[in-house]
Amino acid sequence: MIKSEIRSMVFNMLQKLDKEARYHPRFLDSVVEKCLNEMLWEMYALDSLSLQRYTVTYGRTALTVVPVSYEATTQLYYSTLPAKIIPFPDKCSGCRRIHTVIQSGLRFLPADFREMDLVRSSSYYKEVTDKILYAVDQTRVEYYGMTVAVAAAGVRMDIIQPFSQYADTDTVLIPEFRDQEGLSFDDRVKRKLSTIPPVDLSEDTDETIKTTK
Repeated sequence: MIKSEIRSMVFNMLQKLDKEARYHPRFLDSVVEKCLNEMLWEMYALDSLSLQRYTVTYGRTALTVVPVSYEATTQLYYSTLPAKIIPFPDKCSGCRRIHTVIQSGLRFLPADFREMDLVRSSSYYKEVTDKILYAVDQTRVEYYGMTVAVAAAGVRMDIIQPFSQYADTDTVLIPEFRDQEGLSFDDRVKRKLSTIPPVDLSEDTDETIKTTK
């Protein structure tokens, strides 16, 4: 289902909660995003490998290849994340996989920043030539063992991005499972929306919150 269709589906569900449909579209998007994030975290807890299905790949075409830059002050290679990510508690975080643009024998392995420092201080660090370590923060990925050739070509990245990062025409996969309470995606959205009253726009455009007596 594409993003605009999901928004339309949620809007239509609102007719039972708010017949005048006065929820702002951006608010609806934020509720959808929160529900999707929760479901992806639950999937991670059950089986982190299952997240790969929900990644978005950057770098399949020449226009979307993720560039690798060199920072002279720190002498580090890095890439700015091509989109915001949903953070997860393992080393990959929201960047689940990195690979070269063209298939090669090089492997990218996730690590945390402390491990990076320990590896760099090892006397055997320069002996490893078929592996590149990467560490992820909220805005970029840092590499250890990056080669000049790979840096020049750029990399491909499989990231898990929030709902807000998709274009209206992009396909967004919704996890098809229910939680321990038996709630599906639709149920979660309805529950969140039912606890927040819509904004009542009066004739003078003042915004007041509906209350029930």
